[in-house]
Amino acid sequence: MGTLSSIKWTSIAVVVCLTFYLGWDLLFPRPGSFSPGDLPGVRGKEAVKAPSPSRKTSSFPGRRPEPLRAAPNPSPGEKNPGNPVGSGEGGKVPLSGERMDPILEGALGRITAEGLSFEERRAAWEDLAKRGLLKDVVRALGRMAEENPDDFRVLLLFGEGARKLSALSAGGPGREDWADKAERAYEKVLGRDPENWEARFGRAALLAGSRALEGRRRDGESRLEELIRWQEDQPPKPAFSRTYLLLGDSYRDDGDQEAARRIWQKGLERFPENEDLRRRLER
Repeated sequence: MGTLSSIKWTSIAVVVCLTFYLGWDLLFPRPGSFSPGDLPGVRGKEAVKAPSPSRKTSSFPGRRPEPLRAAPNPSPGEKNPGNPVGSGEGGKVPLSGERMDPILEGALGRITAEGLSFEERRAAWEDLAKRGLLKDVVRALGRMAEENPDDFRVLLLFGEGARKLSALSAGGPGREDWADKAERAYEKVLGRDPENWEARFGRAALLAGSRALEGRRRDGESRLEELIRWQEDQPPKPAFSRTYLLLGDSYRDDGDQEAARRIWQKGLERFPENEDLRRRLER
């Protein structure tokens, strides 16, 4: 009798403990424990899924996890590391508003600085060529000229740079392309301002430098001669000495040393402090 009573009370205790354990787990599920959906016969909306072990929940009771946010879009002009500005094919020049390479930006700022004399700008062009930045700067100026077609200063700088690239690539495949771009830039300026000295000089210098095309070279020499006559009616400027130098050099390259010396001498009389003219005559 006593043995049966003991077995009875033991069974009751086991049932009570199991009921308490299952009830507690249903009310307060632990991560990784079974859910009601795992029980036979419980499906669909009645199944409450336990939190996924791969998703972090807040360590603070009652606080919902922060929703995931998309990365902010870069502000205008800010570099996108996945698509850097200027990294396109063919050395793309940055669009207006885009960030430019600091070295190119500094070089462009130097050549476009206000107040540079003709000789100072000429020295700046030579320095850019030595540093391998000439082509990039000229391309940037070309883009600026497209965006500001009425800015004569930018057009003149682009024409000047393109003319220098044409001279440096003499005999190369890109020479005529740069020469055409320079000539078009000068023509745009002269179409609005026929007496613009820089455009007249630049175009004449471009034509006179066409050593392979005699007709263009002769045309360039005629324009330089005409420009000298025009200069003699104007107040002298140091830059005007370049016309005498260039025309004399062109005559010398044609084999007419006497005509070359005559032009250099004429220039030296007008610009007695010009060392380049003096050295030409001392040879």
